[in-house]
Amino acid sequence: MQNQNLNHGGTETLRTKILRAFVSPWFARLSLWLAPILFLLIFFFQPLARIITLAFNSSAFTQKNFETILSVTGFTFYQAILSTILTFVLGLPSAVLFSRFDFRGKPLLRALTAVPFMLPLL
Repeated sequence: MQNQNLNHGGTETLRTKILRAFVSPWFARLSLWLAPILFLLIFFFQPLARIITLAFNSSAFTQKNFETILSVTGFTFYQAILSTILTFVLGLPSAVLFSRFDFRGKPLLRALTAVPFMLPLL
């Protein structure tokens, strides 16, 4: 099968001739990436750089801040470990129950376990 051009006529349009004459292929490819790169620079990397410079300011390294960081980190790990244990203790028996047994009310229980994923948080 023959390679067909997009203009279905096999001839080059005036616009593509002008573009090819004045714009190099690497510049055309670069211009396609320009908008996403600018978007990331403005809305992602610039705020991230600002946050990093504020976080590593010399006035941020105080004893009180370190105590706060350790307190928050400890609570986060405690919460994560507790959530993992509770999920494992409740999830494993219910998974075995739903996968291996047929009982009355199984569709209702399965629907009730899916409700938190469908309802909005607020």
